[in-house]
Amino acid sequence: MNILTKTFALYMLRFFSVMMKPALSTSLILALLALAAKCTAAVSCEKSEPWQKAILCLQPYMGKIRDQTDADVWCKATTEMFACIEAVPCDLPQKVLDDIDEKLREFSPNCHLLGGGPAVSEDSENKADISNTQVVDLTAEYLGDSRVLLTWNVTDLAGSLDGFKVAYREFFKYTESPYEVDEIPATLDDDGQYSTVLNLDKKTRYEINVTPFNSQHEANASDPVFIYVSGKKMRLAAWLSVTASPLGSEDTLISYTVLGDKDLTSVNFFYLKENEAVWTQLTKDTIALRGENFVVLSGLEEGTTYYIFSKAWVGRSYHTTMTSVRTAWSSIEDHETVGDLPLVKTPKPEGGEFVDWSTWNSTGVYGYKVTVTFRENNAAQRSKEVHYLPSGQARFDLDASGETVDSVKVQPFDVFGLKTGGELQ
Repeated sequence: MNILTKTFALYMLRFFSVMMKPALSTSLILALLALAAKCTAAVSCEKSEPWQKAILCLQPYMGKIRDQTDADVWCKATTEMFACIEAVPCDLPQKVLDDIDEKLREFSPNCHLLGGGPAVSEDSENKADISNTQVVDLTAEYLGDSRVLLTWNVTDLAGSLDGFKVAYREFFKYTESPYEVDEIPATLDDDGQYSTVLNLDKKTRYEINVTPFNSQHEANASDPVFIYVSGKKMRLAAWLSVTASPLGSEDTLISYTVLGDKDLTSVNFFYLKENEAVWTQLTKDTIALRGENFVVLSGLEEGTTYYIFSKAWVGRSYHTTMTSVRTAWSSIEDHETVGDLPLVKTPKPEGGEFVDWSTWNSTGVYGYKVTVTFRENNAAQRSKEVHYLPSGQARFDLDASGETVDSVKVQPFDVFGLKTGGELQ
């Protein structure tokens, strides 16, 4: 018996001694030891290269069946292990295969992967009983037009299900209409739930329930949910989004936008210093700079947390939100310039130009301050525009009409404030 043979046998012995109860594993351990003495396959798993690869198949298997008594877990884990061994490829002696088959019959009687049967528990009169499986968290959400999104979870034995029967009918208070039934496969969606979209009649109220099933059993139907399908298109609700980022020890940038399909007609800001009780409204005296979707609040105290309350008139109603920001300490402000950094001006096919700084290192950067200086054609007078961009945006379009761009200055900023950045003349 060579050293690889001994190593493989001892590994398998230690593996199955740990993973199985001693009373149930004796014959299989003996069979695995037979691998060391008898190998009838053309390419044995005890050979040097196959052995190294076989170990990578066995280690995950060890973790999956540790202290497991569930039949489906045993069947699936053993199936995956043998698929991995087959891909090495190397062969186990028939004695080992016979004893593994015997143990599978004991732990997972419907799993016949070694006898030419399916690689998962086959349909039989011993199919897992799902009578105690329940559908929970059933919800119905109207998506507009005639579509309804149905989502749900189950309590247990999800791996033993073949699918779900989604039953729905028109709901009347005093009479019952017949159900229509759709069968949905037991497949989780990207959110880890079961779901389906129903196309229902418009201007109708529905009663909907879900029943789990497999080939031999059917669980109880869920409690029903009720929904009215109006047939109207959904309008995205407006929502005010506000973020605050420090611009050093005394200033902070407040950016705002409306998520939805409504226009923002006015917005007011109030700020409150930590551990104080009085809100202060932002006025022209406290706003150092204001743009289309931002304001810069100045005159703050260093190293202090401020709460920002925003109230906006959106559509026909007020919307509010709150965020917070902490200013930096002036004594530890980082005055590193991060530049002069390169800026690249590139013409656009449709006309105009854009400035790009995508090669900059944006680690720790909250955003960018872009200052564009314009000069009216044939005139000496200059004007400036200031924009604050998020850290993920490294491009600015120049589409000035009737004006010439004199210069573009881009400054990154982080918790310590503005950096020098780069400038393009």
